[in-house]
Amino acid sequence: MEPLIKKTLNVLAQIAHADGQLDESEKEVLYEIAKEHGKMDIDDDVLNEILLNPRQIEDFRNYSEYDKLELMFVAIRVMRADGLIHDSEVEFCKNLAMDLSLNPKVVDDFSTIDEFNFDNFMKDSHKYTK
Repeated sequence: MEPLIKKTLNVLAQIAHADGQLDESEKEVLYEIAKEHGKMDIDDDVLNEILLNPRQIEDFRNYSEYDKLELMFVAIRVMRADGLIHDSEVEFCKNLAMDLSLNPKVVDDFSTIDEFNFDNFMKDSHKYTK
């Protein structure tokens, strides 16, 4: 598995755990995201290890601006996965936005929007980049 997708999945797993439980719908979204990133041959053992025991990742220097925006999009997607948005998930995503040098308002703006998709997110992304 590529280091970037592994780091991304680690962050997403942390969001999924932020409310104290890993919901099945959150787990499904994480698997979907891994597959969407061309990792159809992802080792289930490695992915399960990441999901059950995510590690803190603080270094996003190797992420391009596009990678940072994409990570923020999928982070919000995981946060929304179970249909419940917990304060702990919002706080985690806002901290992630700041770590990615993005305006944390992105979390508020996209956490409950009806038309949540990548095209809409990227169309408005200029509002959140610093």
